[in-house]
Amino acid sequence: MSTCSHVAKTGDIKDFVITEESGIAKGIRRVVAVTGNEAHAVTRTADALTVRLDALEHISGKEKDLALKALSELGQSDISVIRKAELKDRLTAARKAFDKQIKERETAANKEAVDKLQNHFKEDEKSEAFVAILDVDGNAKILQSVVSQGKKLGKAVYVLSVDKEGGKVAHVNFVPPALKERGLDARTWASKVTDVIGGKAGGKEESAQGVGTEVAKVDEALEVARTYLSTSLSS
Repeated sequence: MSTCSHVAKTGDIKDFVITEESGIAKGIRRVVAVTGNEAHAVTRTADALTVRLDALEHISGKEKDLALKALSELGQSDISVIRKAELKDRLTAARKAFDKQIKERETAANKEAVDKLQNHFKEDEKSEAFVAILDVDGNAKILQSVVSQGKKLGKAVYVLSVDKEGGKVAHVNFVPPALKERGLDARTWASKVTDVIGGKAGGKEESAQGVGTEVAKVDEALEVARTYLSTSLSS
């Protein structure tokens, strides 16, 4: 290993921070380090990144997700290799914990939503449809899961959910063959809702989905969906 110093005297070195260490050939390692004011600068950068990581403990939801993504810059940051390794380990652990929390929350929300549909038909065995607003933060995956349960039961379903942070309303429906024969059309059903909450919707006769933008009108959209259902089945 060879060294190269660009200081007039060793006393000028002061702090010495290794910022890079790698292999460049068999048995040869390359080490890059900074001293003096540059060492202070990379230390300040590492301190700032540490503060940002500490702040993750006090936020949640999409804000935390965005903060975690923003910290991906850590890998390219010019700081001490030791502190970089420590911070990367912390960031990885924080991301894993966050993803686990999101997955667990989504699983619980999915179960609650599906249970709501199943309980509806248990309490009213003659009911032909489940039309509701679900508190799942506009999660289209969960809405599709609820629709799938309705499909298994041979029941019509129209579910909507508001994504408050995104300012959107996700909605999905399903029409079983028996009700399609009686005049209920999924695309028309979705268009009635879209007329109220805006956005776009598309699909087929048996199932349609869309995303609206008028969050404040979701209750009105629910009533429109119920009115179209009852009108179609009574005609």
